[in-house]
Amino acid sequence: METTEGVERVLMARWGRKVSYNDLLKLPKPEQRGSRHNPMPFYQHVHQVGEAAKGKDFEVKDVCYYLNQKDTRMIMTLTLDHPNLAPKKHGDYITALLKTSVDSSWATEMLGGFGTKFCTNGLINNDHKFVRKNTIKSMDSIRLATMDLIGKLPTIVQDFDERWEHYDNYDLSSRAQQNDLLVMAADEEVITYRDIPHVREHWMNPEHDEFKGRNLGNMVQAFTSHQRTKSPFDLADFSGRLTTFVDKYSNRIKVENTANETSNQGHLAQA
Repeated sequence: METTEGVERVLMARWGRKVSYNDLLKLPKPEQRGSRHNPMPFYQHVHQVGEAAKGKDFEVKDVCYYLNQKDTRMIMTLTLDHPNLAPKKHGDYITALLKTSVDSSWATEMLGGFGTKFCTNGLINNDHKFVRKNTIKSMDSIRLATMDLIGKLPTIVQDFDERWEHYDNYDLSSRAQQNDLLVMAADEEVITYRDIPHVREHWMNPEHDEFKGRNLGNMVQAFTSHQRTKSPFDLADFSGRLTTFVDKYSNRIKVENTANETSNQGHLAQA
């Protein structure tokens, strides 16, 4: 089994360079740009995430730091571990991603969600995130927002388990339905039309045996397997588009809001 550190390294290798925490400490103090711009040093962001996780009884693992060539932007990836909180789906773990900058090109953004150890998809659900501008009062605001996001993880895990149970039980053995889904995903701009053959290749020839079942969950794996060949900065928005599309396609919203719902057939299957 591939380690989470290996997953993040593969995921982020297309951007910037990997650095150590000591490298962050050696960076010069960021300059204030304008009366409202007051960026925190990168190491302070790291410290705040660690303190917020510790306050909620989470352990931070597999931390990786990436800087752009000018040392003005940072991505931090990490795994959050809790002894009493783990997804039911084998091979998944709670992951988080922090984006920030010291030159006002990025606001500070943190996302909490899931990645998949087996195939390095790194799927992150951007329904669970915050964005804060780097202003004079940003330190307290970012600290409180981080604590709030981590505090929501039990709800995130519950939603994640329900979502994947629904996806994995949704039959997608019909060749026509598979093709319709791919075209519809392009129509709704989840992917481009040029992406269709690449996603289909992952679907027809999955990287792992556990992805060979013809269900919606494994189609999602095909989408994310192709997406990881692209820029990591597109990952969060893509994840949001994908989960929204797949939930709508499979009537997951209807399933969770309707008592005693037993059908798992989507609107295309019913047409």
